Amino acid sequence: MSYDLMVFDPASAPGTTRAAVIAWLEDEAEWGEGPYDDPARGTPAVRAWLEALLREFPAMNGPRALTDADHPRLTDYTIGRAVAYAAFPWTAVEPAYDAVMAAAAAHGLGVYDVSSDDLALWLPDGEGGLSVVAKAARKKKTKKKAATKKKAATKKAAKKKAAKKKVAKKRR
Repeated sequence: MSYDLMVFDPASAPGTTRAAVIAWLEDEAEWGEGPYDDPARGTPAVRAWLEALLREFPAMNGPRALTDADHPRLTDYTIGRAVAYAAFPWTAVEPAYDAVMAAAAAHGLGVYDVSSDDLALWLPDGEGGLSVVAKAARKKKTKKKAATKKKAATKKAAKKKAAKKKVAKKRR
């Protein structure tokens, strides 16, 4: 498992509404023809973002791959023409998020927080920062699903406990 963030060049996106950008990002993530580990594929802004990230989060693949497979911040980058997808180790979530957001703002890129519960989508605000376009309602569904799973696990545990008691009584 990894913590995944996707950056994109908003000039290539078909609009600024959440629905339009997300649909476009999903199409871009189909990846088509490669290679996807070569920074030269990306727009100048995507390449500049990648250069900023590689200093702290070295690549595990491609021409800039680090040979130390045990590096604690080794990151899997997938680069498209106007997008870059980064899969960070969970041990580096906070610094990865901060670095991605800072570099994206500095280079005029948008960010799609693929791993967040609310699937936040950020676009450049025109003032050197980023602003949230909209968040999805996945968080509520996740909580409800988690509650249902917890309830099922509790029932299963109670049945197991009852079965153990029954076996213990028979042994007496």
